[in-house]
Formats: sequence, C-alpha cells, structure tokens
Amino acid sequence: MPDLPPPVARLVDAANANDTDAFLAALTPDGVVDDWGREFRGPDAVRGWSDAEFIGVRVSRMTIRARRWISSSRSRSTPS
Repeated sequence: MPDLPPPVARLVDAANANDTDAFLAALTPDGVVDDWGREFRGPDAVRGWSDAEFIGVRVSRMTIRARRWISSSRSRSTPS
C-alpha cells in the first residue's frame, strides 16, 4: 500500500479490520461516501450503507490507489 496520510490509513485499516465504529470515527461528521455515484452523507447514512454493502457483509479487503485531487468547484469532506 502506498504511504497514505494518517487519516486515510485509519479509514482503510478500519475497513480491513471490519470495524464499522472505527470506520465511522475516521470520517468527519459531515463525511460522504461515494459508491459509484450513490452518495451517503453523515454517519447514519454511511453506517446503513456499510452494514448492507461493505463492512457488514465482510469485504475481503479495501484497497486504495493514492492520487491527489483538487477541485475548486466542489468541496468534499475528508477523513479526520
């Protein structure tokens, strides 16, 4: 895995450990998960998505390709 910023690494580690609480704790309160265009905003929506389609169904491993993206027209919440 590439060297990731600590907040992103915590998110990936929590997902790979199947730890929903740690996964949610790694997000900001207004964090957004974008799953192929479907957006889940805030901890309740993210937990519902995760329980049904991600950690709750025991993903085998979360991988990430690190890339830097900057958007001046749209702000995104980042992991905390």
